[in-house]
Amino acid sequence: MKKGINNEIRLAAVRPGDVLTVHHSRFRVLSSQREAGLVTLELDDAPEHPLTLIGVPSMAVQVEPDHDSLAVPRDPEGL
Repeated sequence: MKKGINNEIRLAAVRPGDVLTVHHSRFRVLSSQREAGLVTLELDDAPEHPLTLIGVPSMAVQVEPDHDSLAVPRDPEGL
């Protein structure tokens, strides 16, 4: 799956520093962990209250365009 106009990638391809859009709200990814068939992301909601998002690796999420994406290509499937 390629990144489309809406910048969707699989949850497995999300990296720390990415900015996700979830229900029209933006969150910076602080950490990403993959185990037991799930991906766990810690999101910067407020410094004292980070948010956790857990999903399957194949779940599609929207990310903001990465200005460094030409320097470090990413596999949108997260493989």
